[in-house]
Amino acid sequence: MEKGGELVLKSSLTDASGHSEHKLDRDIELQAGQWSSLKKRKQPQSKNPQTNFPPVDTPRKALVAAQQIIWQKLSSAMGRYKQKIAKNEDVTPLLEEIEKLQVHLTVVLRGLRSEQKGQFEVSQLPKEVQNLLK
Repeated sequence: MEKGGELVLKSSLTDASGHSEHKLDRDIELQAGQWSSLKKRKQPQSKNPQTNFPPVDTPRKALVAAQQIIWQKLSSAMGRYKQKIAKNEDVTPLLEEIEKLQVHLTVVLRGLRSEQKGQFEVSQLPKEVQNLLK
């Protein structure tokens, strides 16, 4: 866009009031009654990593997926643990959950070692870990 002989670049992020260009375009289309173009827009992908896992069709993919899920749950449990400690609340049930997740993680890591040697099947995982993959 040219303004007074100089080139002015339009920001694609936000304007001075903090609104994104995408939101401004959508608002303009809404006001103009252009509903059909809104239906054509692609919905953003979920930010939840658990919903974006690729299909688990090999033992290695199953182990990696289980490892990621367990890490996420362990990280979440550790965050809750810190909050409870700060509030001086009972953390016994949370410690048991953390210990169980650590055991599951150890099992998965051992499975990854066995898988490298070609000696692993998903059915060797404990049922609780297999259920994480469903």
